[in-house]
Amino acid sequence: MDRITALEAKEEMLKAALAEVTHELDWARDGLKIYGSPTNGSNPAQASPVTETVPSTEAFEAMGTKPKLRQAILRVMLDREPSGGHEATWQLAAMMDALHQRGWGPNGKNAENIVRHMMGDMVKRGQLTRPVVGAYMLSPAIRAGELDAGEGS
Repeated sequence: MDRITALEAKEEMLKAALAEVTHELDWARDGLKIYGSPTNGSNPAQASPVTETVPSTEAFEAMGTKPKLRQAILRVMLDREPSGGHEATWQLAAMMDALHQRGWGPNGKNAENIVRHMMGDMVKRGQLTRPVVGAYMLSPAIRAGELDAGEGS
């Protein structure tokens, strides 16, 4: 009887591990649908910022979907052309307004924290730069890769 109990416990542990792996695999497949395969067999999280796929605003409208927050922030920034050869500097409040105007902003009492955290993560990934505290700019690498990113691929 002890052997059966031990095997049942092991079975439950393996089922939980399988469920976790299945969830991660589904997540990876969803990412692959959005971003395509990573270059050079690298980890998508470590991919160059230029490989970020950002469909056009029109593509999102045609699909009838909202972009993920990271895509939404990039699309808002890409849609504002540089002035005098310089990218626009975005404060959190301006980004929140732009996201909500498009119906893409998060809601709730933590919405600003969610966007602030995402923009900070995007700085770490090289997608944005932070010239001063509280201000964000699009990375030159993202603008350079816009031809591929803006086609909705």
